[in-house]
Amino acid sequence: PAPAPLAIRQRTNRLRDPETGYQRPVPKEADFALDIFQRTFPEVTTEEHILIQRWEDMVDVFQSPELVNQLIEDEPSILRWPRRTARNALHYLEIYLGEEEAKEAVFECPFLLTKNAKNMRESL
Repeated sequence: PAPAPLAIRQRTNRLRDPETGYQRPVPKEADFALDIFQRTFPEVTTEEHILIQRWEDMVDVFQSPELVNQLIEDEPSILRWPRRTARNALHYLEIYLGEEEAKEAVFECPFLLTKNAKNMRESL
């Protein structure tokens, strides 16, 4: 990551449990991805709880916070896109390449997760 200074970030209290609606703590593993994102895009004002939800959605897809952090370290712009963008892009890659090959392609070229699924479908 770039050695940029971090702005002072207040921890979010808007992260809610989807079932109960109560506040829940920020996952410790997400801090690395949030720091990388903030250093890379200091001008972006997306609220922290939205970035965490995007990160959690990717963890749900890849089943590993470490893998997601590795992807975000390579391509921090993944968190700039709406929550379903990465999931949909991976889905179309899996249709055409198969599950294992799609994940290999994503780790070779993480920017594929930022592509619009409609455009990806047309080009594949």
